[in-house]
Amino acid sequence: MSEPEKKESIPVVPEEKKSEPERPPITKRSFIDESDLKPAPEKEKEILKIPPAEISLMYCSKELREISAKFDRLLAIFENARAQINNTQSVPVPSVVRTGVPTPEPRVEPKPVVPEVSARLAEVKLKLGEWTNMLNFDEQSSAQYIKISPKQFLGAENFAKIASLIRNELGGNYVSQGKNSHFLVPKQKA
Repeated sequence: MSEPEKKESIPVVPEEKKSEPERPPITKRSFIDESDLKPAPEKEKEILKIPPAEISLMYCSKELREISAKFDRLLAIFENARAQINNTQSVPVPSVVRTGVPTPEPRVEPKPVVPEVSARLAEVKLKLGEWTNMLNFDEQSSAQYIKISPKQFLGAENFAKIASLIRNELGGNYVSQGKNSHFLVPKQKA
């Protein structure tokens, strides 16, 4: 036998650890700087000076005089406008009473509007008699018809009686539209 063949071996070099790029050291950051921690010299400290009461009152009185002057100018403008309106209108404008307290104007209560019931609607309600509390009557939605719709489920017996009265005695008809079903009665007698 021959000598075992020697295999050429490649030397194994251990892999070097990949080095990470160096990071700067982490420092704690704060909103306060070191210079803020040092005591400030007395010269740099600002001392809050409060003016004496007399100076404050003088300042306030000056501001009040300026506001009063502006108010007087506005009052003159309004009086001038009122005089011009009086010259153009014959209706007298009441004079302004300067009491400092506004006077309330008299309150006029509006009269409630009661819709007039037409003679035809009164006749329809009279004919339907006991069923009027189960029905809605609308004569405003149409110029030619009074629309009658049920407020609640009428039932077969009540529906048949109402439909018969509307068709035979009032000359109306039934319009089937599901939940919006209604009766139409002409406003003018046939």
